[in-house]
Amino acid sequence: MTALTADWYGIEQVQYQTQSVSPSSPSLVPVRLLCCKIELIRQPGVASFIRIPLPLPNLDRLSIAGDSSRLLSAFPMFMPSDNGRQPPLTLHANHHVGCNLFSSTHYGIQESVGYLGPSGPPSSGSSSQTHLAMPKMPVKTAISLTETRLRSLIPYSVHFPGAVNSSFTSALSFTRPSEKDAMPTFRILDQDGEIVDQSQNHPETSKEELLKMYKDMVTVSIMDIIMFDAQRQGRISFYMVSAGEEGIAVGSASSLSPNDPIFAQYRETGIFQYRGFTPSDFMAQLFATANDPGRGRNMPVHYGSTKYKVHTISSPLATQIPQAAGAAYAVKVQNQQNPTDEQRVVACYFGEGAASEGDFHAALNIAATRACPIVFICRNNGYAISTPTLEQYRGDGIASRGVGYGIDTLRVDGNDILAVREATRQARALALSDGGKPVLVEAMSYRVSHHSTSDDSFAYRAKVEVEDWKRRDNPVVRLRKYLEARGWWDDDAEKAFRSEARKAVLEAYRKADKEKHPPLRNMLTDVYEEMTEEQVEQLGRMRGVVERFPDEYDVSGFEEGVEGLRMK
Repeated sequence: MTALTADWYGIEQVQYQTQSVSPSSPSLVPVRLLCCKIELIRQPGVASFIRIPLPLPNLDRLSIAGDSSRLLSAFPMFMPSDNGRQPPLTLHANHHVGCNLFSSTHYGIQESVGYLGPSGPPSSGSSSQTHLAMPKMPVKTAISLTETRLRSLIPYSVHFPGAVNSSFTSALSFTRPSEKDAMPTFRILDQDGEIVDQSQNHPETSKEELLKMYKDMVTVSIMDIIMFDAQRQGRISFYMVSAGEEGIAVGSASSLSPNDPIFAQYRETGIFQYRGFTPSDFMAQLFATANDPGRGRNMPVHYGSTKYKVHTISSPLATQIPQAAGAAYAVKVQNQQNPTDEQRVVACYFGEGAASEGDFHAALNIAATRACPIVFICRNNGYAISTPTLEQYRGDGIASRGVGYGIDTLRVDGNDILAVREATRQARALALSDGGKPVLVEAMSYRVSHHSTSDDSFAYRAKVEVEDWKRRDNPVVRLRKYLEARGWWDDDAEKAFRSEARKAVLEAYRKADKEKHPPLRNMLTDVYEEMTEEQVEQLGRMRGVVERFPDEYDVSGFEEGVEGLRMK
């Protein structure tokens, strides 16, 4: 006897047994082909017999694989011929059947009887090629999936279509998440800016790169303070800060290629800063000036840039995640069509609250099944507006969901910018391996700010909790300690740069505050290539209302004033 394995519709390691085949006898010896179990017995002097379960009307091929010294064959679907037998066919190796192999009514299966015999001239009592034939009147009988003779073969591994690498067991035991260890959190620097484990030999980051990352985080934090106050003064309508989470955006951006498309949420200001946004670029969007590429049609902090490969941010939670998965599939095709060009991935950012949306699950599933080169980066900052994580989910964070979708996953300390940088670097490399695959990185942090200028977080959490996080575990302070320990930064450098950054932000702020908004016709442009008759009519009606009630509709802050409601 020789034990081989069968690969049936993704089911591997299914055992069957075989002996040498002699072509001398046409008699049939019964064997059984069950849903997940193949027992093919060949006896000397007897052509083997096989039963094919029915109903399987859409079955095209069944793939059976043995070791290199044994038969590799695929059995075609049977078609009775004039003499009731299928002509000899050459059998092909490693041919996988389609997704319709299993019938939803496979309990109490009907069988059709045929026999397996050699094709071509016999050779030394065995055959390396076989063909399958059917009698003209197939015999049908019922079988049970719980036959006693299978018990001696348990345990054996089976790949059910919906459970890869599952094995049989006679012990009933539920998997309890509470009994599983939580996924560890990767870090390089501790809270004091010291390397945790020198033996790991993580790639060194240059002094210049470290200083850029630090300055970018400081610039974002300074701008956040200024613009939060500006909203309180009524200068802009809305703002969201990134305090406590600057390291996630800047650290991950530093490991992406400038050509990698990015789909962000609304707390990734550091990405734009790292990729080259100037204070004037930020202010044009925040004040909705005529210099805003979006022509003032979006909420503040909803940045976007074709130049820097960052898709425009939208307010509805999680909508960017399936969009990113789709873009990653397009990038996969482009990578394959242009193998000599720089190979790209897509980076997608969202919070743990957005991960409760259905779009999150749809995106991870399609990215996994289509093997899309994408890095999902989840900012788990502890709160989804006022909902704490304890009320948001019961599982092991968001990382455990990636594992459930078959995605390579890592949890990282989001307040350790070096760990985020290294995690993203390796995640990007993984996403490009094997022709493309998704990777999930869960960056753990804490939102020390209010959710937005529309929120008072002290209504649902203690102020002392926030202050403790600011003092104890801040990504900006942690990197500063690391730089100071190496003599690359000091108090004088800190004061000089903060003064310089604050001056640049305030200059851009004051300039944008005086600039006018784009002409009002831009409310209707960029929808169609040319404005429709209905849009032109709407524009005229709006102009009539503004001209009739000038005191109620002050359009002096818009370029061209009321004339901006005329077609050009």
